[in-house]
Amino acid sequence: MNSGSSTDLNQLDLSNAFDTLDHVRLATKAAQAGLRGALLFWLSRLLVGRSERVLYCGSCSRSYCFLSVVHECSVPRPTLFNLYPYDMPHSKDVLLVQYAEDTSILACVLPSVHSLALLHDHLTRVSRWATANHLSISTTKSVLLRLHNSKRAASPIYTLGDSVLPAVSSASILGVQFTPPLDFSLHISNIEAKARRTLGFGLRTSKPCGPETFCTLYTALELPRLEYCSSVWNIYQLYPPTG
Repeated sequence: MNSGSSTDLNQLDLSNAFDTLDHVRLATKAAQAGLRGALLFWLSRLLVGRSERVLYCGSCSRSYCFLSVVHECSVPRPTLFNLYPYDMPHSKDVLLVQYAEDTSILACVLPSVHSLALLHDHLTRVSRWATANHLSISTTKSVLLRLHNSKRAASPIYTLGDSVLPAVSSASILGVQFTPPLDFSLHISNIEAKARRTLGFGLRTSKPCGPETFCTLYTALELPRLEYCSSVWNIYQLYPPTG
């Protein structure tokens, strides 16, 4: 961006990702990723052949076998999904950023059609990978954000299948709001508004109890919100652009 070029960020939404993970395929991917011995055996036993039933008022339902569900409250849930897409297509021309079901693909856009074609080709490869791995990409929830310093920058058009990825003016990645100039002003504004509401709640609630209660509430509710990912967005405030 400092050199005047733009970067296209494609944020992909893997629809109901944790509900469609194939257990057998996941166990195989875990072995391919390097898991061995007792850990791999435990993971396989956790996933493959798993069944559940409901007990209510003394009556028990029939057992139901789960082939592709990772439970919402499962502790290894995010780790399992980090394992699943480890073989998602990579390329030296694009940056692939993944955590659990969040997948972002970034590429520097040079003043040529070739750079756009490279990113579009990579999106096609990722789409094919998702289909082969029993995952679906929601084109209505996936977004495109062009990062740039220019006051006027045309939004490119990228497609997945027959659908065009919607262009947006901001995108949230793991709770941090990104805007085209990467100034994080929108993110900071949102944090400030939420922090004010939380602070008001803490003051009202702790008023009858004294300052120690307020400090406890502030530490538990306010500070985590203010400091969340501050190493990402606070850099801009410490070293603002001089141009």
